[in-house]
Amino acid sequence: MNSDQMKGAAQKTGGKVKEEFGKMTGNPNTQAKGKFDQAKGQARENIGDLKQVAKGNK
Repeated sequence: MNSDQMKGAAQKTGGKVKEEFGKMTGNPNTQAKGKFDQAKGQARENIGDLKQVAKGNK
């Protein structure tokens, strides 16, 4: 696992927490930001996956 994969996973987790907090407080803005953070985290994980494949380590 490379740094992009780890950072992406952490960003996805943070986004999920933010989304759930938005649901609990009834704040759709926070929910949307959480979903966006999750999408950014997934994209970063995908970049990390591609780097692994390019190195031949997957």
